[in-house]
Order: sequence, then structure tokens, then C-alpha cells
Amino acid sequence: MERVKGIDVRYIDKLQHEAEIDIKEDVKWVLQIYEPRIDIEDVKIKVAEQENGNHHIFTLISDT
Repeated sequence: MERVKGIDVRYIDKLQHEAEIDIKEDVKWVLQIYEPRIDIEDVKIKVAEQENGNHHIFTLISDT
């Protein structure tokens, strides 16, 4: 079954800057496939809790 939502666990062991690039591309791909009505302007990743490794993903979109 294809993964539709969520972050691929393979990103966990990558360096942070490498993982961020891959995650951003993954987010864009999922949105382009499953929400073709929107334009993706930007994807940002913000550290929520450094000690726990929690991150938030923000996507700036606009209607087409």
C-alpha cells in the first residue's frame, strides 16, 4: 500500500539539512499528487523541541 500521509522514517537517520531537503520535496510531491488545485509557494520546517527532535512542517499554499 502506498504511503499517503506522514514522514518517511528513512529521514530519521539523515543529517538534519539533508533530511529537510528531502522532506520538503516529499511534502511538495504529496500535495501535487493529492491536492492538484493548490499552488505550493513554500515549505518550511521549524524545530519545535530540540531535545526531543520534534519538528513542525508549514506549507504556504494558494488557490489556483
